[in-house]
Amino acid sequence: MQLNTARLLLTGATGGLGQALARQLVQHGAQLLLAGRDAAKLHTLQTQLGAAATVCVADLTQTDGVNALTQAAQAFQINGLINNAGVSAFGLLQDQSWDCAEQVLQTNLLAPMRLTQALLPQLLAQPQACVVNIGSTFGSLPFAGFTAYSSAKAGLRGFSQSLRRELANTQLHVLHVAPRAIDTALNSP
Repeated sequence: MQLNTARLLLTGATGGLGQALARQLVQHGAQLLLAGRDAAKLHTLQTQLGAAATVCVADLTQTDGVNALTQAAQAFQINGLINNAGVSAFGLLQDQSWDCAEQVLQTNLLAPMRLTQALLPQLLAQPQACVVNIGSTFGSLPFAGFTAYSSAKAGLRGFSQSLRRELANTQLHVLHVAPRAIDTALNSP
């Protein structure tokens, strides 16, 4: 897919990696639908990126958020989805609340699966399309203190591999990217 013809939905657009991705994608000609929970940050980023960016405020851990973003993506006529939204929580599993662990699993694994499933008809109708799932090295090399995060990212890797095989005979390409540590607020103590 050429970026100058890409119409991409980028989740987690207001985070450090999301903002960097948005700037690079727009610089290379992509049109973006930016998604996140923080309306003020989304609108600031949209202003910085200009006419190449549209926003949709949505919490992907909520059914209403997935539905709103699915409708916005259909109206925007996306041909690509970048599942970048993510949260982390450092600490021993025995010391974390279940709500914290569940939020990590919801955001990093279940939300990308749910959003991808909702957008498959739209993406499969395109002459060329992609799904890019942003994982983590911790999905392959689990680390103590990141049990829920490592589990979610391992699941995202498995989801990506399975979906790639399911769609092997289509024009929809599935990629999984697993960066090492990135200097963003997600990795701050």
